[in-house]
Amino acid sequence: MLRFESRGGGGLRLVLLPGAACGPDVWEPLAEALAPAGYALEIGVVAGFGAEPPAPETSWSALRASLLAHLSGGPPAILVGHSLGGALALDAARDAAVPGVVLIESGPRLGPLVYRTDSLALQRQRAADMIASAEDGDAFLALLVASMSPMFVSERAFERVAREAGLSEPRVVAELLAALVELDFEPPAIPTLHLVGGAGAPAQIDAFAAQVDRAELFRVPGARHFPMVEAPDATASAIRDWIGRRLSTAADRGL
Repeated sequence: MLRFESRGGGGLRLVLLPGAACGPDVWEPLAEALAPAGYALEIGVVAGFGAEPPAPETSWSALRASLLAHLSGGPPAILVGHSLGGALALDAARDAAVPGVVLIESGPRLGPLVYRTDSLALQRQRAADMIASAEDGDAFLALLVASMSPMFVSERAFERVAREAGLSEPRVVAELLAALVELDFEPPAIPTLHLVGGAGAPAQIDAFAAQVDRAELFRVPGARHFPMVEAPDATASAIRDWIGRRLSTAADRGL
């Protein structure tokens, strides 16, 4: 339920994993900003996100298995994951030879942030309610898109992401967001860069920073939850700098 689109040359391999309801267009600004570095970018496309047709099975385990199968077919890759995609990156990195992970407003315990409560029982109830509401497709998508608006500084950037999000399959989005409730693990002990939107609320920034407390944290100025769309140049610069400082050996070997 996960396929990949290639961008760039034959350099260091970066696998980009999207957040909920996001199609491949969400990565285009960052892909353009990273182009001069010559990385081999592989953009993950989740079945049912954006305009991508849904797959028969929708589960976290199937999504994770798809990523692990892809990673096994080439040299080690740095995983770059946004929101839900970052949780997937960390989860897969526990069983794959991954030299590093770049998180974008993400972590291994997103349930409390998505459902706005620390109570596991309430998270489960709200996730079940969301799955039920997905049966009313148009209303669910309208609410989903509206919920994204506060995640942006730029109205233009919001409209770009909202166009694809509004084409998503409601069932897929609801079921994968519900899976985050049960996700709670210790992230692997590998180099990790965590990018957060510098224009986000301080409490929100702190909540994301606490997800992986040993990660190197960078606040991307001029952005909220989607820094790769709102501030692609600053996001790309932070990634390149981190790779140069923390993963230069892997980069030199062309991994």
